[in-house]
Amino acid sequence: MTYAMLTAFLIGMAHALEADHLAAVASFSVRGKSVREIVRQGVSWGIGHSITLFVLVVPLFLLGGAISPDIEAGMESLVGVMLIALGLRLIWILRRDRVHVHVHSHDGGERHVHVHSHKDDAVPHAASPHDHSHAPAFSRRSLGVGLLHGAAGSAALLLLVNAQVPVPWQVVPFVLLFGLGSVAGMAFVSMVFALPLRWAARSAQRILTGVQYTASAAAMAVGGVLLVEGLSAVL
Repeated sequence: MTYAMLTAFLIGMAHALEADHLAAVASFSVRGKSVREIVRQGVSWGIGHSITLFVLVVPLFLLGGAISPDIEAGMESLVGVMLIALGLRLIWILRRDRVHVHVHSHDGGERHVHVHSHKDDAVPHAASPHDHSHAPAFSRRSLGVGLLHGAAGSAALLLLVNAQVPVPWQVVPFVLLFGLGSVAGMAFVSMVFALPLRWAARSAQRILTGVQYTASAAAMAVGGVLLVEGLSAVL
């Protein structure tokens, strides 16, 4: 049992490194205001991902059910559409909102990067107010992305559970540890994304803008591949 639970956690961490997951976290990381906020978004993704996996996999395993290849392909196609939408949305926001960055601190606290918009400003940038509030600790958008990703990955996890879990009651801790591993993996990946983004924002606006557009293109490319593969399997 110990081996199975450790396997669940480690595979959950590795699961966070799949291409579609990396594309998703890249798309919302490039607009984060600080390393801490970007990591929170990754953790929100992991929580949503784990919730869907638990809700789908545990009952199906206990009832002896399965997820058909057509349903699995359909969910992967939805993930592809979502990634394309995330990439397009990021490009739209960057162009519409006159997004830029600056480094500052609150009341002498830690200096951090602030990404913000001057979309509705009627005055020059130098005269524009730069007051802002930080995002909440929990990202509902990242949670929603994680929920959909969890649905797409439920078929593969169900196969893994059937192969690794010999006793029905063990499915609960197995799936929970897999989900915890996914949360930890995504938190780590988010931090990996956040550190160079923070450097880019402090070094040059053009570098950060290039990274943002690259992340958009990557999300759309991965989403396009998933969409084509999913539709090919269904049709």
